[in-house]
Amino acid sequence: MFTEYLFVYGTLRRAAQHPIHQRMLRYVEFFADGHVAGQLYSVGAYPALVIKSPTYEVKGELYKVLDAAKLWPLLDQYEGVGQGFVEPHEYRKAQISAIAIDGQHYVATTYLYNRDISGLRLLPHGDFLADQ
Repeated sequence: MFTEYLFVYGTLRRAAQHPIHQRMLRYVEFFADGHVAGQLYSVGAYPALVIKSPTYEVKGELYKVLDAAKLWPLLDQYEGVGQGFVEPHEYRKAQISAIAIDGQHYVATTYLYNRDISGLRLLPHGDFLADQ
C-alpha cells in the first residue's frame, strides 16, 4: 500500500500552535521531524518555501496522510489554492523530496510559494519558527 506524506514548514508545524494544525490532525499522523533542500523566505506572519539554488536545509515536519479526501480540501482552502482564489495563487501544491531526521528520503506533498520573492527576506537558517 502506498503511503502519502505531507511536509509542513511554517504555520502548520506543531510548535506554531495555529488552530488549523488541530483540524489537520484529524486527517494526518505525525511521522518525523525533517527537512527539505530549498530557500525559505519570510512573508511576515508566514513563510514562503521555494526550490531553487543555492539550497539551504529548510526545517519542518513529515506527516502520514490518513484521509487525503478530507485533508487536501482543508489545506487548499487554508493555503489559498484552487478554484475561487485569485490567480496566480500565492502557493502551489507540489511533490518534493523530504528527508526525515533518521536520514531516510520520502516523497511528500507541500505548498511552495508561487509569487515573486524579490522583496522577501531570506531565512538562510531554514527555520521559520526560530525567526518568530
